[in-house]
Amino acid sequence: MPMTRTLLVRPPELHGVSFAQFYTLHESLGIGYLAAYLRAHGHAVEILDAHVEGLSVKETIARIEKRGSDLLGFSIVSSLVMPQTVQIIREIKAKQTNLHVTMGGQHPTFFYESILKKSPGVDSVVRFEGEETLLALIEKIDQPDDWKSIQGIAFRENGSIRATPPRPLIKDLDSLPFPARDTLPLLMGKGGLPLLSTSRGCTSRCSFCSVHCFYNTPKGRNWRARSSENVLQEIEILNREFGCDELWFVDDNFLGPGKLGRRRVRSFFPLLEKSGIKLKRIDFSCRADSVVQEPDLIDLAAKHGAGLVYLGVEAGVQRILDLYNKGTTVEQNTKAVRVIKDSGAEIKMEFILFNPWITFEEVKETISFLETVGVYDPYILTSVLTIMKHTPMAREIEAGRLKVVSPPPDELARFDLDAFVPYQISDERCRALFQIVSMVISQVEPALCATYDVYNLLQKRRKTLRAETVSQYKEAIDDYQQLINETSLDLFKDAVAAVEKMDLPVDAELLRSYGEDLTQKTLRFAAFLTNIVKTQEKELQEYLDESAEHITV
Repeated sequence: MPMTRTLLVRPPELHGVSFAQFYTLHESLGIGYLAAYLRAHGHAVEILDAHVEGLSVKETIARIEKRGSDLLGFSIVSSLVMPQTVQIIREIKAKQTNLHVTMGGQHPTFFYESILKKSPGVDSVVRFEGEETLLALIEKIDQPDDWKSIQGIAFRENGSIRATPPRPLIKDLDSLPFPARDTLPLLMGKGGLPLLSTSRGCTSRCSFCSVHCFYNTPKGRNWRARSSENVLQEIEILNREFGCDELWFVDDNFLGPGKLGRRRVRSFFPLLEKSGIKLKRIDFSCRADSVVQEPDLIDLAAKHGAGLVYLGVEAGVQRILDLYNKGTTVEQNTKAVRVIKDSGAEIKMEFILFNPWITFEEVKETISFLETVGVYDPYILTSVLTIMKHTPMAREIEAGRLKVVSPPPDELARFDLDAFVPYQISDERCRALFQIVSMVISQVEPALCATYDVYNLLQKRRKTLRAETVSQYKEAIDDYQQLINETSLDLFKDAVAAVEKMDLPVDAELLRSYGEDLTQKTLRFAAFLTNIVKTQEKELQEYLDESAEHITV
């Protein structure tokens, strides 16, 4: 039987720049694991990461057609990439009708029915963890009766959608080959960070989160960790073969869960130190309760290069934390922020400010919390809850235990009704406030983009620049970003004060007029700051060009 040629694709992200995108460019670790697993079993696999390569839809289609394959697999993390993915599949399948197209990832796992109903070019969906299922699919691809019986897959049959039982979770993560790093040189050339996964799953039960659902539906332990020795082996390879000294640990909770998880972290860092590998930066995510239960772990991480800590706070009001089923308190969140700041690491809070049930007083309480901890940015101030249909929160709404107000018909278009629960914010003042701040604060986007352009330029050339030069520019960027953050908070507070004075029901014309006035004020600030930052970027680029000429000579 001829070998199946497999191409794994990460689609281009074309949904425009948003505050949520201001994370360092990164590779698709999921595709890396799939490719490595298939190659270890003797299969020919290629990777096309259209996001890292910066490809358009048209360019992605051309690359897929040029490479040729028997099986085309798309990794889909978010519904945001579905429109362009469907377009790519439609055009490819029009020319290659015998090509088998499959999808995997969190979004297809839960929404396979709507995908298979609406996208005739998709032949199958790989659900939950994909390594073993995709291997089974490839090895039986020429035998439809056989591949349709494997665990963890969904497909069409006789006009209906079928899904086989989920495949049990992989027990031993150390048994997996290290992920393929085909795109890593290109990624690092663009200033991106390599990703490293030391565990899979999460034991927390946040009501809005899909991670718990993804790892609790199949049989098996919902949290599994690699051994510290296995993780160190991968770091040694990354350091030796690619020169990596900066890493992003993508575990949902690197410092947990519980005592077992924290003990694992304590065993890892001494091994890292003993290896002699000096990491300049380690980014990771964690929960507030993991930080406050053993705060010295943050100091231990900082000693070994902790750079940016993503702290899952989500809310600054206890009622909202309980509604989200976070299992944490406002006091724990406050203390965790202080511990991370005191360690010298940077902090980025994961936060959801607006939701269907928040009151105007709770918005003001939230702002007070943000000022107390001293962490806020445009993304936090405009963040709004997305209720995915498969989550515990969605099930509570479906059962009638949580009530939401349906949006008017003209607003339904902004919701993907197959994947999300539509709603509007219940409190009228909160609804008016969100309308203003989402319009106004978004105007600082060009200035924020400009700061990240400079930052990414530094990242690309960080190994050839003097440390003092990098530090000088990074300090300037930090100052600009702090100015943007403080201005955004002031704008938010101005909007709160204005909305509080408005009579109910809020006059739509008055709201529009106020929003436009505040928008113009914000635009002037953003334009002024953008010009300053762009000038600094130009100076840095000229300095880099001049340095390159001297090196050449």
